[in-house]
Amino acid sequence: LLNRWILDPGLDVHIANSKAFGWTPYQPDLRTPQFLRAGGQQVKVEEWGSVIVYGRASDGTLVPWQLNSVAYAPTFFTNIVGLFRCWDNDIHFDSGRKVLYQSKPSNVIVNLEFTGNHWLFDQEPADRPSLTQYASFATQSKPSEAPKKPLRVTKAEAH
Repeated sequence: LLNRWILDPGLDVHIANSKAFGWTPYQPDLRTPQFLRAGGQQVKVEEWGSVIVYGRASDGTLVPWQLNSVAYAPTFFTNIVGLFRCWDNDIHFDSGRKVLYQSKPSNVIVNLEFTGNHWLFDQEPADRPSLTQYASFATQSKPSEAPKKPLRVTKAEAH
């Protein structure tokens, strides 16, 4: 999910973890949040700006649209389009048909893919940032091969 775009029907902010999507910075007003809270963690917003994302319409053409008020948070786990921010442009979500449409249901602007409990849409694979760009955020867990010592705690210490 690092280099994909997820639609979040309840989120009121767009989030990008890369500047590879035609990033254009802008100076937000002083009330704009500088941190995002997600999944029990707080993530710093490095910058605010706009990006261009593409969705595939019903006829197969790629439809570009500009997302404004995008939080750039390079340590965030994915890129998110907050549906709440799209309502001002009369963009709506139809989960039954797996689409985003503008103004009227017949005007489909993005076909969505439902994968792993996420609604996905994004650039063509060749136009996405490479996963190596995110290598500095990768972590690896390696279980110890040595047997663990048994825990020794008295009842008083445990309570």
